[in-house]
Amino acid sequence: MIISHHPPSQYNRTFRLFGIRFCTRCTGILFGTIAMFIVLKGEVISSGLLFPFILLFPIPAILNFTLTELEKIKNNHFQRFSTGFFLGNAIGFIVYDLFWGTLFEAIITLVTIILLEILVAVILSKKGKLEPFIKQYEEGVYREM
Repeated sequence: MIISHHPPSQYNRTFRLFGIRFCTRCTGILFGTIAMFIVLKGEVISSGLLFPFILLFPIPAILNFTLTELEKIKNNHFQRFSTGFFLGNAIGFIVYDLFWGTLFEAIITLVTIILLEILVAVILSKKGKLEPFIKQYEEGVYREM
């Protein structure tokens, strides 16, 4: 669970490489973060031009995760990886702006992601899905210990 962070009941959300499980969405986030960092550091495009779009980039991952947890859709590795990639782009933008760009844009982007995550927690809680979700993780952690 350390690398994949998914309990056995959610191994369908991971892929296996050399016998090690990796979270598909988090792998997309990692690749998206690196890609955005390369784009901005290589000055392929200015962060100021990207800023309005970056605020939209976390939304597909948030929607995909929420709808999956509410059992409205079933997703696959491609969907998890690609939505994670866009979320990673936003994270890469934050990292870049924290060190070399506009602190204000970094803070706004980070706050947007945090507010979206809070919204997901509230929605899942109101639908009675948050506690079972957390329980799966707790059972997976305690089983591994």
